[in-house]
Amino acid sequence: MHGDIDLLSTERRMAKLLPVGVLTLAACLFLGRLGERALWSEESRWAEIPREMLLNANYFSPTINGASYYDKPLGSYWLVLAAAWLTGSLDETSARLPCAIAGLLGIVLLMMLARRFYDTRTAALAGFILATSFSYVFFARNASADLENLTGVLAALTLLVYCADRPAGAWVIGVWLLMAGTSLTKGLLGFAL
Repeated sequence: MHGDIDLLSTERRMAKLLPVGVLTLAACLFLGRLGERALWSEESRWAEIPREMLLNANYFSPTINGASYYDKPLGSYWLVLAAAWLTGSLDETSARLPCAIAGLLGIVLLMMLARRFYDTRTAALAGFILATSFSYVFFARNASADLENLTGVLAALTLLVYCADRPAGAWVIGVWLLMAGTSLTKGLLGFAL
């Protein structure tokens, strides 16, 4: 009987370590050698617009090659600028870092949702599946607004799920703020999709 109790507590400890393992794996996949390859395709937009914002000290009128560029909201460019401030330079790493961090946060949020509905093992499995999905890894290592948008939607959904049984209050404003912030990265259409 004593052995059964020890085995149960060991299993519980291992189950609690699974999410940490998933996040460690995701961090290696998303952050490892993030700046090793050159920017390509639309990634150059996510580096050039913040570069011109810094150059002109104008953070509210995005430009590419001096021409106005309003195809995307400013939020994703501001995140690149924040990453450049953290890393000390505006380069491939700082252009991709916001998506890598959003990817990690997305894994955390998915595991929180799965834990809410199921258990810690299921949450870790869900996080592992998402963290190792090809497209998710691709977009977590790519300068764009897609993963920032997905993470914002997951954050709003997580807050809604965790607070739905409470009376309306500050959490409703939190959901609204998350939706508004998400719209600043991809646009209203991004959030609606």
